[in-house]
Amino acid sequence: MIEQFHNPQLGHASYLVTDPETRISMVVDPPRDVSTLLEAAAKQRSTIAWVLDTHGHNDYLSGLSALIALGATALAPIGSTVGYDAIPTRDGHVLELGPTVEVTLLHTPGHTPEHTAVRVRDGETIAILSGGSLLVGDVGRPDLLGGPERVGRHATALASTILDLVEAEDDDVLVLPTHVAGSLCAGAIAPGTSTTIGEQRSANQAIASMLRARDLGIEDWLDRAGLPPVPKFWPTTRAANMRGVAPVERFDAPCLAPGDLRDDDVLLDVRDRSADYPLAAGAIELPPGPAFTVWAGMAAHGAPRVILVADDADRANDANAMLLDVFEPGAAGWVAASELATEPAVGAPTEGDLVSDVREGRRTLVDVRNPAEVREQPMPGAVAIPGSLLLGDPSLAPDGPLALACVSGYRARVVASALRRAGIDARAIEGSAFELLVPASIA
Repeated sequence: MIEQFHNPQLGHASYLVTDPETRISMVVDPPRDVSTLLEAAAKQRSTIAWVLDTHGHNDYLSGLSALIALGATALAPIGSTVGYDAIPTRDGHVLELGPTVEVTLLHTPGHTPEHTAVRVRDGETIAILSGGSLLVGDVGRPDLLGGPERVGRHATALASTILDLVEAEDDDVLVLPTHVAGSLCAGAIAPGTSTTIGEQRSANQAIASMLRARDLGIEDWLDRAGLPPVPKFWPTTRAANMRGVAPVERFDAPCLAPGDLRDDDVLLDVRDRSADYPLAAGAIELPPGPAFTVWAGMAAHGAPRVILVADDADRANDANAMLLDVFEPGAAGWVAASELATEPAVGAPTEGDLVSDVREGRRTLVDVRNPAEVREQPMPGAVAIPGSLLLGDPSLAPDGPLALACVSGYRARVVASALRRAGIDARAIEGSAFELLVPASIA
């Protein structure tokens, strides 16, 4: 029996694999908050005896150490050196959870060198827990850990991994990846949290590129231009996961007074965005949304302390629970928005005013979408700079007043607030005005 747990905030899925006779379970790629996994195991009256991270994750903090602390035995990804107590493994390592469920570990390098997929035989059913290797409509990116030469080696290894996998398994074998839609660990992940070998053999464009490259006798199948930038916090997250992330339970962030704030604090305004209120002065606007956790990780990277700005404790604690997935210490506290000074007024131009400013040359239009989005739907006259790069380095922004745009306006608002924090006149064009900037034929 395989149970999937999907976190759309991170584009992440974890798995509880259980033998129904022995009620022995194995967890694959646990999130930092393991409470849902524990509840599921308790419901089926099983014991979580084993836990595996398929690789050193870059995009979120793992709950592996929390399960070790509760009595589970960890398996190390194949060929890895880890800082937590774990049993070394090898390609083909077999683990029997009971008479019904057998697990085999497969070394599938490329996304990372130690990447390990899990082949589960549950009676007559076979499934591959593919981690960050074979995904729905794409494959895991191989450019996370080094310069061009290393990327080339990883891309070659990944092509071998993927082609061997799809050629060795039958069409009806279920594929259950860890990275799903919403993850930045690939450039074109399709909707859905599961697929089959047959579906990917026929429809996965990355596999098609690998096959063309192999048939032509070349190794370069990877289109790096279509990949989103690697967020700056990812190497820190991977290092933490490889050494073992300290277990943490969800905690309430303490309420602070304005006098408790320090000059080096990073303030994240996590209120629902409304035109009826101004942003807290010096804060990065980060309202709730489907990409909140990823952008929170980017905004918090390198911060001595993160302070949340909210209207009440419930909103602050909900935001902190998501922040803990990507920022190891979590928030140092929260402060009531009503007690803070607001951002100085700069005319608050309407969407129509911003579009007019762009068309008449008073503001430079900056497209903050990722490269694949820009290529598919160009925005004429815009300077294309992915929002994650601008958030990490405001000096990349063009000179002069700016109007930032993306499809929904979410990324534009986050990045514009960060640029204003750095002293740059930047305003976000909301989604409703996005269509005014893109030709009707491709909007």
